[in-house]
Amino acid sequence: MNRIFAVFIFLVLATAPAFAAVSVTNGLVRNHTVQPGEAFEGIVTIRNSGSGTETVRLYQTDYRIEAGGKRFFESPGTSERSNAGWVSLTPLEVTVVPGETASVVYRGTVPVDAGLTGSFWSMIMVEPLAEAQPEREEGKEQISMGIRTVLRTAVQVATHIGDSGSRDLTILNVSLANEKGEVFLVLDVENTGERVLRPAVEAELYSGEGVPAGRVESDVKRIYPGSSVRHRLNLSDVPVGRYRALVVLDNGDDHVFGARYDLEIQP
Repeated sequence: MNRIFAVFIFLVLATAPAFAAVSVTNGLVRNHTVQPGEAFEGIVTIRNSGSGTETVRLYQTDYRIEAGGKRFFESPGTSERSNAGWVSLTPLEVTVVPGETASVVYRGTVPVDAGLTGSFWSMIMVEPLAEAQPEREEGKEQISMGIRTVLRTAVQVATHIGDSGSRDLTILNVSLANEKGEVFLVLDVENTGERVLRPAVEAELYSGEGVPAGRVESDVKRIYPGSSVRHRLNLSDVPVGRYRALVVLDNGDDHVFGARYDLEIQP
C-alpha cells in the first residue's frame, strides 16, 4: 500500500504542468445588455502554452455559489435564470497545437418575451480532454498506470435585459472571526434581487461616544441572483473595545445598502 501511494503522488506531481497548458486569454466574464428578441455573440480564445497538442471540448452548465465557498455547476437549464438554452457554441471541440490559439464562437438570441427582466447567465466550460492512460500489465509488479488531473476553465456569459430587474441584497450572517491572531468582520451577503450586482463593501467603526475609529473594506465580488458570497473585513488594526459598525454595500449606482451592528473586539 505504501509503494502504491508513493507512485500515485509522483505521477500527480509529474503531470501537473500538462494540465495547466490550456488557458482562456480574452476574459472569463462576458456581459451582454440586450432586449427580448435581440441576438448577441462573442468569442472564446483558447491558448496552448504547453509542449504538446491539446484537444479541448466546450460545453455549458448553470452556475451558483454559496457564501461558504461551495460552487454548483449544474445541468444547463436547471436555474430559472439560466440563459444556456439561448446560447449555442461552434465548434464544440478544437485541437490546439503548442504556442497557438483557437477561437470558439458563441451565439445567442433572447426569447421574445416581454416578461423577461433582470439578469440571466450560464457557463461555457473549457476542458482539455485527458489522454488515454496505459493499463497495468499482467505479470509485472511495477504499476504502469498513468494519472492526469484536468482543470476546467469557466467562462461566464451573462445577459442583462436592458436596465431592468430589482436590485436587493440581504446580509445573511454577521460574525467576528479570530484567525492566527488576525480579527475579521465576516459578512455573508445574498443577492435577493433579479439583477447581478457587484457591491463594494466597507465598514465604518465608531466608539461608544460616536468618535470615528477607523474604516475597513473588502474586495468587490460579483453576486448573481440567488447566490451568496462571503466578505471578510480585516479589523486587526482596530484596538480592543466595543464599537458600532456602519456597514455599507455600494453597487456603484443609485443602489446602496446599509446596516448597523454592535461589536466587541476582545484581546
